[in-house]
Amino acid sequence: MNKQLFFRLFFIALLVKGLIFIISLYIHHQVQPKSSITSFFYVHGKDVDDHLIPLENFVDEGVYYRKLADGKVFFAARPPGYAPFYIPLYVFFGANKARAGLTLIMLLFDVLGTILLYKIALFYSKNKKIALIAYVLFLITPFISFYSNHAKTEPVSTALIIGAFWSSILFIERNKLYWFLISGVILTWSIYIRPANGIFLPFLALFPFVFGSNYSIKRFLINSSIFILPFLLVASTWTYRNYKVEGRFIPLLDRDSFGKPEVKALFNFIKTTGGDVQKWIPQSEASWFAPKGSRDFDEDFSNSIPYPNFMFTENFSKDSLLKLRNVLWEGRKIPEKPNEEFIALSNKYSETLSKEMSIAYKVYSEVSIFFRFIFVKHVHGSPFLRSTVPFQIGKIYALFTYYFIIIGALLGGILKFRNPNYLYLSVICAVYMIVHANFLGLIENRYLASIFPFLAILAANFYYQVLIKFSFFRNEELWSRPN
Repeated sequence: MNKQLFFRLFFIALLVKGLIFIISLYIHHQVQPKSSITSFFYVHGKDVDDHLIPLENFVDEGVYYRKLADGKVFFAARPPGYAPFYIPLYVFFGANKARAGLTLIMLLFDVLGTILLYKIALFYSKNKKIALIAYVLFLITPFISFYSNHAKTEPVSTALIIGAFWSSILFIERNKLYWFLISGVILTWSIYIRPANGIFLPFLALFPFVFGSNYSIKRFLINSSIFILPFLLVASTWTYRNYKVEGRFIPLLDRDSFGKPEVKALFNFIKTTGGDVQKWIPQSEASWFAPKGSRDFDEDFSNSIPYPNFMFTENFSKDSLLKLRNVLWEGRKIPEKPNEEFIALSNKYSETLSKEMSIAYKVYSEVSIFFRFIFVKHVHGSPFLRSTVPFQIGKIYALFTYYFIIIGALLGGILKFRNPNYLYLSVICAVYMIVHANFLGLIENRYLASIFPFLAILAANFYYQVLIKFSFFRNEELWSRPN
């Protein structure tokens, strides 16, 4: 990519992504006004605090921890992936300015990731038109961009995934092994911001073997070892630190830190039924258990039954489900002690359902949870969920661009199924979605962020074919500029 094209793509991306960034901030602050320009630039919540407060404590006290209201200390609930860019900001500017600066860094990552996506799309398609369509698709969707002002992991972890793939491409094109090592470093960083990105490790390790020429098994083993070395070094250091502090084996994050015993029992029950454990998702099975007066309570949904009739068995009826929820609600009246009755009952019902649920329902629940992950009714976590006109306009636009890419990617994957390059991308996307939905049970649609660049490339191929059908590309001068 020459400098002229790079700067052209950069300034267009900065303009569009920056506009989405400012508009989403403005809409947020219509509901929650801010008193200073610094506080205007971020909308942080508990998830981000879980990343930042331990880093602040590490700088101030030399200990990586977070103390919560119930006295619990998080030692490894979130890995320290934000450290390289947040600690310098915090040291020089303090917490408030550092957090505002962090959102601007997220915006910059989002912009750079969009530019590099053009390069990756060009590598796969060998076609500047398709690469530009992928760039535009990724540019105009706010799906990832509106998390920049939250300082959530989506923009930076996605940009790092793009950077890791781009570095692997440079390794193939320039035959310089240090580019593959850089790819391993970037991917490791992405994993320690968003642990689920570990799914990409085997795929990127295989990248030169799939796309390189004259690639022997010996060379593959050597290069893969170099690629995975950064992850092994960081993982061993982090795991040793966690074992020393916690006395337990924690290679990435401590899932046992999330939730009280009854919450874990509830999640286990919901997973057994094939439901959604994320109570902040409207009309999820977990939200059905939300008590009256809580933020996630929906009276109409609460009065319904969240499962189809053929889920219930001889020893687990609708009355059993209602009883389980009532026991949970009663236990919440005494918050200082674990709800032992609920834990025992939910474990009993989980075991009953595991034995008695029909094969038909198990298949149905797995397919259902997968499609609920992809085909969403709203864009959760966006600033566009409230009922005012600007929120609703933003919501419609966000959903339109989201589905434009999702449907295009599905059709593009089918269209290019026999092409090994695109089959590789399709398999990555499919495996990532299956792991998230069917194994982890996490179907909040923002978890698609890590594979969204590849969905955009697949979609670009489909829409390119559509545009050809309509003879849109007759004027070749538009596309004749150097890449």
